[in-house]
Amino acid sequence: MFIRRMLENCSSMRPAPRAVDVLVIVSLILLFFFRLLIIASVPVDLSGDETHYWEWSRNLAPAYYSKGPAVALLIYTGRWLFGETAFAVRFPAALITTLFMALAYLAMRLQAGARSSAIALIALASTPIFAQAGFLMTTDAPAIFCWLLACLAAHRAIYHGAKSFWILCGIALGLGLWSKYTILLLGVALFFIGLRDKPTRRSLYFWSGVLCTASLVSPIVYWNYKNGWVNVLHNSRHLVKAERFAIKLKYLPELLAGQLGLLGPILAFLLGYGSWSLWRNRRQVPSSVSFWLWVALPLLYTILLVSLWKRVYANWPLPIYVSIFVLLAIQIEQIGKGVRPTVERWERYWGDWNRRAIALSLFLTCVAHAMLFGLTLGLPGKVLPVKKLLGWREIAETVDRVRSDDTLDFIASDHYGLSSSLSFYLEEKPFVYQLNLDDRRMTQYDVWTQAEDWRALTGKKALLVITSEEARRRLPGYFERVEEVEGSPFSVMLSGDVIRSYAIFRGYSYRGKPAPNPVRY
Repeated sequence: MFIRRMLENCSSMRPAPRAVDVLVIVSLILLFFFRLLIIASVPVDLSGDETHYWEWSRNLAPAYYSKGPAVALLIYTGRWLFGETAFAVRFPAALITTLFMALAYLAMRLQAGARSSAIALIALASTPIFAQAGFLMTTDAPAIFCWLLACLAAHRAIYHGAKSFWILCGIALGLGLWSKYTILLLGVALFFIGLRDKPTRRSLYFWSGVLCTASLVSPIVYWNYKNGWVNVLHNSRHLVKAERFAIKLKYLPELLAGQLGLLGPILAFLLGYGSWSLWRNRRQVPSSVSFWLWVALPLLYTILLVSLWKRVYANWPLPIYVSIFVLLAIQIEQIGKGVRPTVERWERYWGDWNRRAIALSLFLTCVAHAMLFGLTLGLPGKVLPVKKLLGWREIAETVDRVRSDDTLDFIASDHYGLSSSLSFYLEEKPFVYQLNLDDRRMTQYDVWTQAEDWRALTGKKALLVITSEEARRRLPGYFERVEEVEGSPFSVMLSGDVIRSYAIFRGYSYRGKPAPNPVRY
């Protein structure tokens, strides 16, 4: 009831624009500190990917196996400010997401009124997919910030005559590529949008922006050249299947179902319907508005195409929603002013159903946050998303107990996330190797540890944390003697389910035999 009244007041009251702007700014600041409070008090662990990025930040480089250096640099900054803590790792996510929200409001505000922009921003902030970006330290937060900054700068350059903004656009694209390579599709879209505009393609600022992007990307290209183009090989695997090509219709429904959960089913439907309506009427819509559709289309088409033969990660469409929510602010503004031809369609679109949509999305986001504090709703542990954030500290504590009365030369595991989590949660934060004992794909650990590094460990004693049966079977071939510790295997439980199982071994006198190179990227 409270949420309904709040949204109704936002829709009916007509406060002064400056008052709304101040309210939004204050709300974003409060939301930022609320996120910090959640990060500081939440009992869950860092995920395997988060600790892996933390390991990257201890070994700074122009690029890494799967991505550019942005996430490592952000975590390095967090560590410099707050030390080797989970709070330090996740602090940049809260900060960058807050800056993204402020930038989103600015983009909306430059094209719509304060009230319309505030309502659209509430809709954006209420969704689970954007809420998690402010809590988990992944590449999503810096990627969507740079995506929006590049779009906003290009929009100002094309439609407001501020040609110097092309330089800012180029910098944003370059930094975005440091975060996530999907921003390359935005760069292609903006490049051709710029070429279509005669004054733009003759502008020195436009080509200076292209040069800025190329300059920022050049260290990544050089690193790839020196490391066998592993970035290219790994990321191409996200687009094409390594095995025989075949169309599989199950992946697209999976993708759509995932978006219903990440946006909220009602809001997802209404945003999709609204975007489709705008696309159908694109010839009647000003080019400054349709711009937000055009910049999202390359990524949308790529996702839809790939989903015909491969499973697509649920967070891939995240940048598309940046455009959609900016358009939402414009559409709400059109309704308020009675601008046709969209007003009749959108009067029905924006009403009770939209208030219900925001309320439902906000409810789902609150439930997701409650799960971080132990809420399970009686669901099995295997289906709870929070399972990825549990058990890592427990495994490290078990390893610490096992090795407390033993002299060991190195620690290794068979999974990159486990190796990184052990490095983070073990007391002295040692480097933990990753073995290749079960025909796994290549990881960053294969870039860090070459054959000569394994030969240097010849004759050493190791503690081995193993999760797969195949790895356990092959382990004796790499040591003179292997023994499983007392009490192994161990399990991590959640809501009555085993969510993680692992065995711990002592390996005596390592034979110096490098594991076979991974055959998959």
